[in-house]
This record gives sequence, C-alpha cells and structure tokens, in this order.
Amino acid sequence: MLKKRWLEGKRALIVGAGSGIGRAVLDAFLAEGAQVAALERDTSKVALLKDQLPDIPVILGDASTRESNQKAVDATLKAFGGLDTLVNCVGIFDFYQGIGELNPDQIDSSFNEIYSVNVKSHIHSVKAALPALRMSGGSVILTESTSAYYA
Repeated sequence: MLKKRWLEGKRALIVGAGSGIGRAVLDAFLAEGAQVAALERDTSKVALLKDQLPDIPVILGDASTRESNQKAVDATLKAFGGLDTLVNCVGIFDFYQGIGELNPDQIDSSFNEIYSVNVKSHIHSVKAALPALRMSGGSVILTESTSAYYA
C-alpha cells in the first residue's frame, strides 16, 4: 500500500522561491505532493525554475509590490482552483554589519530597502492571498532572518 504524502492535494504559493529557504520550501512541498506556484524577482532564477520545473507556474515579479503578489495569487488560483498555503520566504540582511560599520549616507536607503523587502512584501503577499486562504481555511507561513538578532 502506498503511503499518502503529507501535502497531497494541497495548493501552495511560495514567494521568493528561487533560492535559499524559498527554494528549499518549494522542493519540500513538491516532494510531499503539493501543487506549487512560485513568485521570484530574479530573472535568472525564474529561468532556472522554469527549466527545472516546467509544470509549475512561475511568476516573475517583485514581492514588495501589490501588483506582483496579486499576479502570483491569480496565477495560482487559475492553475489549481484554490490556495491552501502561502509561504513568504523573501528577505535581505546586512551580512552581520554592525551599526558602527554603517555608512551614514546609506542608512536611509538601506532602511527603506530592508523594510520594503522584509516587511512590506509579507503584508502584500498576505493581503493578496487572504480571500483565497479564507475560502480554503488555509495557512500563512512567514519567514525571517536571524540577522536581526545581532547588534
């Protein structure tokens, strides 16, 4: 008797699926039987995903924008008829650079970039996915970097 895989029949959207934790999550969900769609902003990573996984929807877009997240949710709904899990794995960090090493002329732009990617992307992805997740009784998984814990 074949054992049913843990996520068999589930439909997921992985935001930031092109590398790192996002790619690992995508691969794990596929291995467990989920139908998976991906949102990625790096064109070379999008091309690689499409080449390696031609049967999954891969959307090119910036997760820190409403438009890209809505486009990814819409593509997921079109492909699978619903959404059960949203996983946002988007994030950037400072490579453990302390405040003493920061260039004062770059603080404002760096803050805006980090906030946009690490916070706003989560808000936009959840907002776009929420109606579909409410219909399915689905779940949201948001990841973060541990670099925030180092001064």
